Formats: sequence, structure tokens, C-alpha cells
Amino acid sequence: MHRHDDVSDAFHEWVLGPSMTYPRPCYPRPDTSLDEAQENKYRLVVEKLRPKPGDRLLDIECRCGC
Repeated sequence: MHRHDDVSDAFHEWVLGPSMTYPRPCYPRPDTSLDEAQENKYRLVVEKLRPKPGDRLLDIECRCGC
């Protein structure tokens, strides 16, 4: 059985960008680069969470559940 974990890190970096971040990037324009789309996603998450000084965030990577 072939799983996505069996693919090389180079492939994942090509698909996910240098941040190697799951899940979806946020593409506001068709010409948005992958790096910009990942930054847009981070910005959106921070805007929604509204962290305050001293707050902590635990990011548990669970991938796609394969």
C-alpha cells in the first residue's frame, strides 16, 4: 500500500513550500506564490484566534489521517 508518507521530503517541500505546512494555503489571487499563500493562511489564523501576549498555541500535526 502506498501512502503519502512514503513520498520524499523534497516532494512535500515542492507541494507545501519551505514551511512544509499543512493544510490549505490561502490564494487570494491567481498569481499568488505558494510562499505568499502560506503566509496569508498564517495571518488569517492569527486574525481569527486573536492571541494576547502570554497566550500559547499548540499545533498538533495529524496530517491527513492515513
